[in-house]
Parts: sequence; structure tokens; C-alpha cells
Amino acid sequence: MASKRRLSVTEALKMLQNIDEADSGGDGESDDDSWAVDSSAESDSESEAEDVQPPPKRSRTTSVSGANIRPTDNTQDAQPSSSVQRLSGGSASGDSVQAASQPPATTRERSHPPLPSIDAQHERERGKDGTIWTLVNGEERGRRQSQNVLTEAEGPTTYARRRVQDPLTSFMCLMDADTLEHIRACTVSEAHRVLGNTSWQMEVDELLAFIALVYVRGAKGGRTLELSSFWSADWGLPYFKETMARNRFQAIMRFLRLDQKETRNARLESNKFALASEVWESFVSNCILCYKPGPDITIDEQLLPTKARCPFTQYMANKPDKFGIKFWVAADVNTKYMLNAAPYLGKDVTRTPGQRLGDSVVLKLAEPFTGKGRNITTDNFFTSLDLARALQEQKTSLVGTMNKKDESFPQVSRRKGRCSPPKC
Repeated sequence: MASKRRLSVTEALKMLQNIDEADSGGDGESDDDSWAVDSSAESDSESEAEDVQPPPKRSRTTSVSGANIRPTDNTQDAQPSSSVQRLSGGSASGDSVQAASQPPATTRERSHPPLPSIDAQHERERGKDGTIWTLVNGEERGRRQSQNVLTEAEGPTTYARRRVQDPLTSFMCLMDADTLEHIRACTVSEAHRVLGNTSWQMEVDELLAFIALVYVRGAKGGRTLELSSFWSADWGLPYFKETMARNRFQAIMRFLRLDQKETRNARLESNKFALASEVWESFVSNCILCYKPGPDITIDEQLLPTKARCPFTQYMANKPDKFGIKFWVAADVNTKYMLNAAPYLGKDVTRTPGQRLGDSVVLKLAEPFTGKGRNITTDNFFTSLDLARALQEQKTSLVGTMNKKDESFPQVSRRKGRCSPPKC
């Protein structure tokens, strides 16, 4: 019986060429992916001494058993990925061997080159202050982080639900009886001081009627109208005359005060907002007490126009009313409910040294609502990397525009064509 051995690569290629020439001669034979060779043509010792090596790459496409072997562009000595495999079930005179080639490589998808200033391997960039930024895709993977999961129900609190029955009781949740009594006492005290006698008096119910007419006047656009026109017989509103006389309304507006003038100077030494701080702080505390915001909170500035003479009046050219008192306000995005607010009174001595003003404002206004997985939206005056890290420690996320002049900002996001900065 003839000895069994493997064909060398040279013999395999020679037989392939013979088969190719026979097929091109039109002998009518169909192509076959396998072929058999008598194993007695060469000695066993020659095949064992010679290793199987693929042939050098040809400059043209060579067809082997119906498969193409294409040259590469960057290697001159590239070799086709063909192999010689032993087949089972050979004949008695010898086994068959098969030369198989791998399918041609598919065309690679063209990828855009990395940005010049980004490390192509790690997709990172370093800011001017050494902050390292990493490019990430916007797809959400896995479980949400704790700062993105709201763990508190939104809406009126239990305290508010027990007290609200109609619009008046809803208003009384924000301006409680103690606050109204304080305003009444301060107003009466001012009237006594100005008039020089104690004949002028006012009750809380009358104060509520006065506040209601102020609301209606604002809703009707009465800011630019003469006050007396609301009591006009021809053009006025009937319920103004039915509620309160015009002279009485003007008298209350004249004497209306939110603090006691006798102790004002002492309080101004430690509190610039002493003229209204007691009423304001009570109102803000009630706003926080009566409502729980949803997952999104926005913080920004708002100018309340006034011509009052005070040292913290601001001039803002980009506002419809150029002069007024600036307030920092936190509001619920869904309901527009005012959650927290504070007036801007100039330099804040309680601010941590080295802390940005925007960071200090956001952290103070958001303090009652952190730790519950909410998100805060700000503009570029407030947004900073330090603020985002501080809020993340309190399980609160931050979304906002950034100032491109920030030292920590990556250079890649300053170029045109990028819609958003990478995440740090």
C-alpha cells in the first residue's frame, strides 16, 4: 500500500495551475473546490522536512477554487491565506487533500479622522488648568446614576393639602396670618407716626382687600394707567368701588410698611435687606414648606423694577426695565412655582473664600431640594465644573451652558462645528 503524505505548497500550486489551464481549454468539466492527488509521487521524508508556507503574493488577482486573493496596499510580500487540509474518507490507494482559501476581505468602513487636539487612543483632552475631558456618546447604558433618579413625590406637601380649600386659603399658605398681622402693625405704626395721632386704624381683612385690588390692578395692566381711573364712573371697574374707596386705598398705599422704623437703623447694620427681610424670609419659607418640585429645577436672575433709593439697586441694560432689585430665583420647570429666592445685596460676606458667586447662589437656593435625584438647569453665569461636582456629591445633576473662556474648558469644544462639550 502506498505511503500517505501531505503535498507541499509548490506541488499544490502547480496542480492548481494545471486545473486552471484545463478548465480554460473548454473541456466541459465543472469547477470543484476539492481535488485528489496520488500520495505516492513524492517521498515521505521530503514532505516532513519541508514546512507548509503560503506562496508570495502575486501582482494580479489569482483565482483558487472559485475564491479571490487580493493584494494589500501596504505590504509587498503579503501572502494569500490559503491552507492545505487533510480530508477524511480517502480511497484505498491514497487519501485526498483539499486546498482552501479564505474569502476576500470586505471593504473597511471609512471612519472620520480624530480631532487633532484629541488623543485618538483614549479620546481625551486636557484643559488649560489640567482638567481631563473624555468624549462619550449620548446613549444611556445600564442603570441610571443616583443623581438622575427622583426619590421624592412632586406636588403640594401634606401641610398644604390639609389647609388649602379655596383660593384664599391657598394664598394664606404663603402669606400666613402672622405675616399679615406683622404688616398691619407696621403700617398702622407708620400712620400714627406721620399723622401724629392714633386715630388711623386698619384690620387684617381690610389689608387682604387691599392686596386683592393690587393683584387685579396688575392683571388688568394698570401699571401704566392712572390709579384713579380704576374708580372712574365711565371707565373704571365696578368691584373696585364696591371693595374699597379710592381715598382709603391711597391712604393704605401711603402708610404701607414691612418693618418698624424705630428699630430699623440697628437692623441695617447687620442686614441690608432689613426693611423687608422679616416678611420676605417668612414668604420664602412658606414657599419651600408648601410644595415639592418635580425632577427639573431652573435657577436664574430676575430684575424687579423699582425706583426706590437703596444701595443695592441694579442697572441691567439687557432688561426691559433697566433699574431695579435683582433676585436669584429657583423655580420648578413644570409648574413655574417659585421654590426659593434671595435678593442680590452686593458682596456676600458669608461666601466661602475663593468660591464663585454663581456656585454660591446655586448651592444655597438648591439646598432644600438636593439629595433626591433632581436636575438643575442654569446659564453660563452659574455653570462650572466645581459646581457640577459639588451637586453630584449631593445626588443632584447639573445641565447648563458654559463660558468658553473657562480655564477648565476643553479646546476641542471651542472650535466651530461642535454642538456640545464633552463630559469630564
